Amino acid sequence: SGETGPFVYQVLGAKESGPLLKWLGDNGYSLPAQADAIVQSHLTKGDVFVAIKLQNGKGIESIRPIVLEMPGAEACVPLRLTSIAAVDDMDVQVFLVGTGRAIPKNTLHVIPNPVRFAWQNMPAFAQASVAPANYEQTLSAAIDEAGGAAFVTEYANAANEVTALGSGRESFLNQTKAVTTLANLANWIPAALAQTNGPAVVEALDATDLPEQLSATAEKLVQFVPYCHSNFFSRYGNTPTKCLQQYLGSSPLALAGVAINGTNLADYVDEAWWQPLMDVEDVLRDNLGQPWLTRLRMRIDPQEMDRDPLFGFNVSLPAVDGMWTATQTPVCIDGWLPARGSRWTFADLGSWVVDGGDNLALATAAPAALRVELLDEQGPAMVIASAQAPQLAAAVASAVPGQPQLPPGFVVLPGSAWQPPPSSPPVTGVGPWPKPSYCVAKDGWKDGKVPPAGEAPLEADGGSLDATRTGQTGQNLKTSGDGCTAGRSTNASNAGVWLALAGVWVVAWRRRDRSCVSLTPVSSKR
Repeated sequence: SGETGPFVYQVLGAKESGPLLKWLGDNGYSLPAQADAIVQSHLTKGDVFVAIKLQNGKGIESIRPIVLEMPGAEACVPLRLTSIAAVDDMDVQVFLVGTGRAIPKNTLHVIPNPVRFAWQNMPAFAQASVAPANYEQTLSAAIDEAGGAAFVTEYANAANEVTALGSGRESFLNQTKAVTTLANLANWIPAALAQTNGPAVVEALDATDLPEQLSATAEKLVQFVPYCHSNFFSRYGNTPTKCLQQYLGSSPLALAGVAINGTNLADYVDEAWWQPLMDVEDVLRDNLGQPWLTRLRMRIDPQEMDRDPLFGFNVSLPAVDGMWTATQTPVCIDGWLPARGSRWTFADLGSWVVDGGDNLALATAAPAALRVELLDEQGPAMVIASAQAPQLAAAVASAVPGQPQLPPGFVVLPGSAWQPPPSSPPVTGVGPWPKPSYCVAKDGWKDGKVPPAGEAPLEADGGSLDATRTGQTGQNLKTSGDGCTAGRSTNASNAGVWLALAGVWVVAWRRRDRSCVSLTPVSSKR
C-alpha cells in the first residue's frame, strides 16, 4: 500500500473472491454481485488487484493518469471486469507501442467502409476538428457485422513523435521558474494550457501554495486568463491586469504585485507532467529501437465483453495513416445547367452518379464493414467470409501472444472485401440546353446541337468544379489538421494522441473542351 500523486492504493491478493470483495466493501469500494465470478476467474489465474482511490479531500479535478509497470506482462485490456459497469456501445481505445504494428490477438479485425461515411456533411476547405456525423455509428455497425467484438486500426506508423515527448521540457520549466508575480503568472497560464488541459493547470496552481489573495481563484485564473490575452480585450484597450481585476475582484496594482513562487510551481509541473513523459520516452528509446505506435478502437456492449483483449505485434503489416478520400464532382444530369447530380469516386472501389449532392443513396446500399480480417503476429491480413465471423471469433477467443492464433486443423473459408456495384458510365448525352452566360459556344455546339463529325461528346459531368474531401479516422499524432482525427486533426476524439476525421475540399475551376470555353478562371467555394 502507499500513496502516489493524489491517490492512495493497495495491492491485493487472495485465493477466493469472497474475502477480497468483503475487504473492498469494508474500505468503500462498491462492486455489484456479478463481479464475483469475474474476480474469481482472475484470482484462479494468479492475478492480483490494485485498488486505487483519491485521497480524502481530493476532487475529480485532481485525477491524473496512472502508470502500472508489470515486467513480462502481456498487453491486455480487462474488458470482462469492465463489463460490470459498462454501457451499451462503449468506446474502447487502445494505444500500443512496439516493434511493429499492433494487432488484436484474440478478436477479429475490421476495415470500415468509407462509402458509409456522411461525406456531404464535411465543411468546405476544412482542416478542422470535425468528423463525419455518422463516423461513430459506422464503426459500431462495422464491428457488429464482425460479431460485436472486433477492433478497427485507426492509426499505425513509426512513433517518431512519441520519442520526442520531452523535447520542450527544459525551456518550459525555465519559463515556469521565472514566475514571481501574478503578472508573470498571467503570461504563464496560456503556455501551460498549450502543454496540458485546464484541470491539470488548476491542480498545479492549487498544489503550489498560492498566496492567500488567490487561494480560491485558480479555476478563475485558468478560465479567464486566455480571454484576457485575446485580441478581443486588447482591441478595446483592456490589459490582462484590468481583465483579471474584473473577474477576481482586486485592484490591478494589488494583483500585479502578488508574489508567486515559480520554483515550487516548476517542481510540481516537472513531477506531474514532464517526468511521466520522459519515462515513456526512455522506455521506447532504450528497449524498442525504432518503435511503432498503433491506435486500435472498439465499440462494444457489456454482454459482448466475454474476453480480455490481448495484443501482439506484426512487423510485416503496412502502416495505417487513417486517411480516407472521396471525390465529389457535380454532374449535369439534365444538361449543362444546373448540375443537379454528383459523381462520388472512392479510390479502389468505384465511381457512381447520384441524383443530388450527398452520397446517402450509395451508403444505404453498402455494408458498414469493407472487410473482416484475421491478423496474427506473422504474415499478411487474412480476409474472412462474413458468414464465418461468429465461428472465427469464438475460435480465437483463447489465443495468446506468441502462439498460433487458430486451433490446429481449423479451416478458414476464403473471404473477400465488399464488392461494390459497377461504376456509373460517363454522362455523355447532348441536347437543347441553355448556354451558361460565362461561356462562348464552340462552332457547331451552339445551343447544345449535335457536335460536328469527328468530335465525340465528352463526359458531361464535372461541370466547373471538383471537390476532394479527405478524412482521418481517430486521432493524429500531429495537430496540423490533416484529417483525425480531425484531426483531425480533426480531433473528433480528443484523448492522448490526437486525430479523427476531418474534411478537406480542394475546389478548382476546370477548363474542359465541351460546348463552351471559360473566359475567366473561377474559384468556387461551398
